[in-house]
Amino acid sequence: MTVKNIFKTTDTFERSSFAEDKQIVTDSLRIISSEHTLTPLQGNKEATILNDLSHFESFRLYAQVLLYKSFEIAADRHKFHLAIISINTSVERVSAHQIRREGMTEWEFVGMTTLTKDYGCVYIRPETQHDKLIELIYPVEVDFDIDPEFSRKYYVLTPG
Repeated sequence: MTVKNIFKTTDTFERSSFAEDKQIVTDSLRIISSEHTLTPLQGNKEATILNDLSHFESFRLYAQVLLYKSFEIAADRHKFHLAIISINTSVERVSAHQIRREGMTEWEFVGMTTLTKDYGCVYIRPETQHDKLIELIYPVEVDFDIDPEFSRKYYVLTPG
């Protein structure tokens, strides 16, 4: 994906090194594993994660999405999967006399679970006060009884 003309010539990118990024991932995993059982996925289970990630429409916008690591996390009586992915893309920085293409890498943690109901395509974002007011008049949001804290923080819409 190429993004054009969005950066001013004075913009600078504060980037961490790959080693710093790996340390952040390692520290995050250490914190998660101190509270939950974390089991690395391999073989067929990791292939399933790759297949699941390939269905995320938003990832199709990027030049390259790589699976770095994947885990099964046991929390209380529930199990879910955690994928750590590297999203690689490039941007063009335009100045008065030159165009410079720069590569960018973003690391994301993606949590996945199997829902008891098929919701089809799902849109999730942080819920705002405006959403809460609109919901009083037009209740369209999906709330999850199993996780009221998630439902309080996030606005979830589905087509059905």
